[in-house]
Amino acid sequence: MILEKQGSIMMVNFKRNYQVYLSISNFKTRVKELIFDDFKIISIEQGSEAKEWRQVLGGKGILSNILIKEFPNYIMKKEDDSGFDEIYRSMDELLLVFRLYKVGDIMFDHFLIKDLDSKEEYSSLYDFATSLVYKYEFEQNEILKFNNFRKSIKEKKGYNNIFYKFSLKHFLSGGNKRFSYRIENLERIIDYIIALEALFLIDGNRYFLRRTISKRISNFLKIDNTDKIIKYVYDERSRIVHGNYIILSENKKEEKIKKLKCHMPLFEELLREIFIKIFDYTFSSREKLIKFMKELYDIPEECIKVMESAKKEAEKYFLMD
Repeated sequence: MILEKQGSIMMVNFKRNYQVYLSISNFKTRVKELIFDDFKIISIEQGSEAKEWRQVLGGKGILSNILIKEFPNYIMKKEDDSGFDEIYRSMDELLLVFRLYKVGDIMFDHFLIKDLDSKEEYSSLYDFATSLVYKYEFEQNEILKFNNFRKSIKEKKGYNNIFYKFSLKHFLSGGNKRFSYRIENLERIIDYIIALEALFLIDGNRYFLRRTISKRISNFLKIDNTDKIIKYVYDERSRIVHGNYIILSENKKEEKIKKLKCHMPLFEELLREIFIKIFDYTFSSREKLIKFMKELYDIPEECIKVMESAKKEAEKYFLMD
């Protein structure tokens, strides 16, 4: 027990010992147990074992893998609304690391928190998706590499930079959305582009956005074909949000999906490379981040002047409307 003085009132914070059980979907491994630094993942056999775990977690459907993680000596913070905010934050962070580690639609589903002292249990659900394309395959010999990756990511100087929070939120929410190579299951692309815009278009210029974001990302990563891939996916995002897919013929849909199958795996890889590399940088102000982006690429001033002039000319016609 820890006593904390707040004004003239003595607050009592009790340390609790919790264990988290979390079902994982779209995850594939050939071993019964994967033991990491501070958690483990076990594989579930269908039949009686799966039935028992469904009863434990209170979930339905097929269970294939369970993540187990302990939180010893946990103390609820004053501003903790749920009582488990730090546990949820830690699991969100772990999901983020898994998704940054490699391409694959790993999903955290049914969530159970067990108080090891009182034996009380608390359960909730993640927003999980169905219709997923990229299986998340993980083997025993990857554990050390993953542990090192997780450690190196968290040690990067920009890992907790406030200017990345919004982008990472949309990276995670995009990954939570269903995705398949069908016209109606492409909403993930919208979140992913929002995540990139929040970083690479932070200066708020209104013109040549497609060119600016693709050039900046290309110059940032220095990976072949980046410019082409970003432009393609950026265009597809625009078509999705403006309803262009609604009236496509079946032939056009097939053609669209064929192109997406070529570009999306490459885009998924680039997205992860972007976040992993951006963590090498930290910014103390929005102005410094804007300066960094402008140094990567900026539209020539003359182009902006031409566009502003054209805009003013066009606005004259609105006055006649």
